Amino acid sequence: MYTNTYSIYGLAYDDFSDGGPFLWVYSQDPDVNPRVQISQFHLSSGTYTGVIYQGYWNPGYDNNIAGGACFYVDGTDPVFVGLTQSSPDTIFGMNITNFPPNPPTIDGPNSGKPKTSYDFIFNAVDPDGDNVKYIINWGDATSTTTDFNASGTNVTVSHTWNTKDTYVIIVKAEDEYGLIGSEATLEVNIPRNKAQFNTQPILLWLLERFPILRHLMGL
Repeated sequence: MYTNTYSIYGLAYDDFSDGGPFLWVYSQDPDVNPRVQISQFHLSSGTYTGVIYQGYWNPGYDNNIAGGACFYVDGTDPVFVGLTQSSPDTIFGMNITNFPPNPPTIDGPNSGKPKTSYDFIFNAVDPDGDNVKYIINWGDATSTTTDFNASGTNVTVSHTWNTKDTYVIIVKAEDEYGLIGSEATLEVNIPRNKAQFNTQPILLWLLERFPILRHLMGL
């Protein structure tokens, strides 16, 4: 017995893709357009993997409905075939090979001062050319998730650390279908600001208390 929250209209069995076997679930989700969704379900674990594709949406028809589904392999490419009930009904095929983004690069300073904003540039390439967003943990119990940007595009994010410490930035890139790649890290040292002392009052006090110092110093 599997837990499910989708409005399922079609199932396609996939024993070809790495890590399977899977079911590709064609459902009437989400509740707003495009309202046709293909979700990957892992049979061994009994859970959805988080890989989701949009099914074919007939733009000239406002009430598209997910229909039947099947799966086949075209050479080495796994293909999901689905029926979208619209006007007219449409049968479509979709190559569902997808790979996670490569680990991001991080370009930015590895040291700085507390309460000072610093810019960091993140860049990850997705093998499929999918848009990517960055999930950034700053190491100080705060995080940032960016919007989606084109694969291989520099994305600049600013951050400020308020206290002195050594922080490790951890960032992962996620593609538009929910696949998350390996993390990258950058260590940033934020040392304590050195205290500034005015030594002149101390020197004057010593000279007044110990006149011999004036003689020794030639004053």
